[in-house]
Amino acid sequence: MPSPRAITPNAVLLGLSAQKKAVFFRQLSTMVASGLPVSRAVHTASQAGLEEIGKEIASAIDHGSTLAEALAKFPYHFDPYEVAMAKAGETAGQLDRQLMELAKSSEAAWALGKSITGKLVYPVIVLHGAIFLPPLFLLVKDGPEAYISTVLMVLVPLYVIFGSALLSYRLFRTHGGPRRLLDHTLARLPIIGPPMKLAARIRFFEALGNLVEAGFLPDQAIPLASEACGNYWLRDSVMEAWKVVGHDNPISEVLRRSKSFSFIELGLIVSGEEAGRFAQTLKKAAETLRPDFEAQVHRLTTILPVVLLFIVGGIVGLVAVKSMMGILAPLNQI
Repeated sequence: MPSPRAITPNAVLLGLSAQKKAVFFRQLSTMVASGLPVSRAVHTASQAGLEEIGKEIASAIDHGSTLAEALAKFPYHFDPYEVAMAKAGETAGQLDRQLMELAKSSEAAWALGKSITGKLVYPVIVLHGAIFLPPLFLLVKDGPEAYISTVLMVLVPLYVIFGSALLSYRLFRTHGGPRRLLDHTLARLPIIGPPMKLAARIRFFEALGNLVEAGFLPDQAIPLASEACGNYWLRDSVMEAWKVVGHDNPISEVLRRSKSFSFIELGLIVSGEEAGRFAQTLKKAAETLRPDFEAQVHRLTTILPVVLLFIVGGIVGLVAVKSMMGILAPLNQI
């Protein structure tokens, strides 16, 4: 595996936005389709906000790396799914097509992120209001220092918890550890688990379909697709089944043994194997899962703000109780 680069706090925490990646992949696809050399296309396409990374990717390609190998050197900017799709495109001679698919998936991820963020703005504002407003009487009673210390006593732990969770999730995205534990834990939760599992299966089917279509053998395609799904819950179950079943059995048998796929999905895959249209069937399986995934995400983004508002109510209650205890303390001494 290529040695990773650009391991900086900014890269770990923020990476690249889906919007920037969508523009990058779309422009890159257009230029590659027009016959422009890949390194030159990367250098030109990266001018819209990815200049430094684009220079390093283009340099790596000029020194003998493929585009997939160059992208893999930036694990906090480009995920395994994007690397696998680029590798499938290069192998099949359809790089422009796979890059366009990456642009579309990045645009979909950006739209989904905007929808989730929009629904969380109001609860977050209410949360901060619940922290800043109740202790305002301390400004009059005890002065600014008492007010600021009371606010920071609540605000700082919240920021530390959120920042630590985000950092751990991003830092260990390619190395297991806390990320593996988190993925397996979230997969068991009733509301968060189902859409997360669907997202992993969609990516797995899309990556596996493109790899098989590009001519990868099952021994190569299954590990790559398992890594590309971006979820340790699915990755671990598929790889464990693959090791138990063996490399000579049909892929459908590996997926059945993993117990991570529905009967409908397995039925589609078996029919695709028997009809000799395996790659197309895998992509079809991904398409059939997408409407259910979008419906479950909509339900999650509807429920999550309500849950957050309940948490805000609890914090308001705690702050109010603490404030009242401060007011009543002098009265108890009379």
